[in-house]
Amino acid sequence: MLAFISAVGVVQCAAFEEDPAVSLLQTYAKEVVNYTDGDDLVLDASAEEFEELNEFGEVHEHYAGNCKESTEGVKKSLGSYNGRYEAWEWVGGNYPITMKQNHEQAIAAPDGQVYICKARAGGGWGVHQAKCCQCKAKNPLAATRNNMFAPKNGYRCYYDCQLATCSTCGNKEGRKKSLGAHNGPHEAFEWIGGNYIITRNQNHEQAIVAPTGQQYSCKQRAGGGWGVHQAKCCGCKAGSPEAATRNNMFAPKNGYRCYYDCTPVDCGAQCKIEEGVKKSLGAHNGPHEAFEFVGGNYIITANQNHEQAVVSPSGETFACKQRASGGWGVHQAKCCQCKARDPLSATRNNMFAPKNGYRCYYDCKRVTCGR
Repeated sequence: MLAFISAVGVVQCAAFEEDPAVSLLQTYAKEVVNYTDGDDLVLDASAEEFEELNEFGEVHEHYAGNCKESTEGVKKSLGSYNGRYEAWEWVGGNYPITMKQNHEQAIAAPDGQVYICKARAGGGWGVHQAKCCQCKAKNPLAATRNNMFAPKNGYRCYYDCQLATCSTCGNKEGRKKSLGAHNGPHEAFEWIGGNYIITRNQNHEQAIVAPTGQQYSCKQRAGGGWGVHQAKCCGCKAGSPEAATRNNMFAPKNGYRCYYDCTPVDCGAQCKIEEGVKKSLGAHNGPHEAFEFVGGNYIITANQNHEQAVVSPSGETFACKQRASGGWGVHQAKCCQCKARDPLSATRNNMFAPKNGYRCYYDCKRVTCGR
């Protein structure tokens, strides 16, 4: 249970941790802990089930895919009720929620770990008016039809929920298996049932950070000490990721990293870093000139510059077309300062600095990077 007490925050954008199962476990622990500032931490009993991991370190069955869409279920009455207003449930749907947001809010701008629920309920005076049901579950995973979970109040309640990995654009390690008989001293292995983002020129570790060109999501990968081709079953000479099979995989760089079962994916060009054209900010104080880089694309958060946010984003993400910097800070340029309160209000005269005036940005918009 100590693992839950040391839980850390959640990555919300395209750059996923190497072991998403651990990330989900940590995030769940953080969000089901019942506490207020200054109180001792008390774990909810529903966290007990998370102590049991299988041999591959996987937590609960969880959803992996697009969390930006909601599918409405079939509307049914919740039966006899108190008061004037009948309460209803919608079953067999798909509703992304968070601990604090109903499905309409979470789709627009999710805040925290996302859960996919297959059923929801609502009523004019609240779901609790139905004699069958209430909405007092402490977290989505503990919710049942009799005791649902309400992110905000009883007017929107959910049950039949699971943790979600909200992207086809994150790396997830599959299960390791031998490729069988081999030449030479080194056995080759495959990892099946995972998710690996690659390009034609980049393996999954490179493409997840700074992809160049079309991206592909591959469900299986393979590797070996002397190369996958040492396995008697397989080669890595497929002409493209789409053409790759287990017998003939695709290698972005060489036979040491090979992939198959691949499909093209759009991981959001708006979420890639692209350097703009360097220009002087003009007259300046002090010995160091300041510069702007215009016409680029820089992913930032409120607390992270573009180099930090593209690796491990924390919080809401923004794509900014221009950035600026200088040896003694952008504020040394007579034209400009970096005191905008948020990225959306930033202008060239008053830019936004996630941390300090050495990295400033303007011309920004909100983006959802691979959620």
